Amino acid sequence: MQLFVKTHDGTQSLCFESTQMQIGELKEEIASRLSIQSQYFYLTHQGRCLNELSTAEESGLHNGSSIHLIPRLPGGGNREWMSMKDKELAFKHNVDKMVCRRCYARLPPKATQCRKKDCRSTDIRKKSNNPNK
Repeated sequence: MQLFVKTHDGTQSLCFESTQMQIGELKEEIASRLSIQSQYFYLTHQGRCLNELSTAEESGLHNGSSIHLIPRLPGGGNREWMSMKDKELAFKHNVDKMVCRRCYARLPPKATQCRKKDCRSTDIRKKSNNPNK
C-alpha cells in the first residue's frame, strides 16, 4: 500500500506499508525516515487523529491516502523547571499585591490607599492566593 505523508512545512514523502500494519509501527517508520522522534508528532487522516493501536485498514487508509504529520506543542503549567529565584520573582510580580475594594485596582504590597485619582479609597485588602481565579 502506498501512502503519502505531508508535514507541517509542506514537504511530502512516500511510504510503502501493508494494510495490516498498526499505526504505531507506521509512526515509528515515518519517524525514522524523517529523523524526528515519534513522541513529538501525531498523525491525522481526513481530519481525524489516528489511534496508534488500530491498523491502517481499520483507520480507513487505502492505496494513495494522505496522512498529515502534526507536531505536538509541549507546554503547560508544570513549573518544576523554574529556579527558586524565578519563582520568587513571579510571586512578587503576580501574587504579592493589594487590591482596592472599591475599584479593584491592583496595588503594591505596602499601599495604604488606592493609586487611582478618581478613587483614592483607603478600603484595600490583600490579594487572594486562589489559583482558580
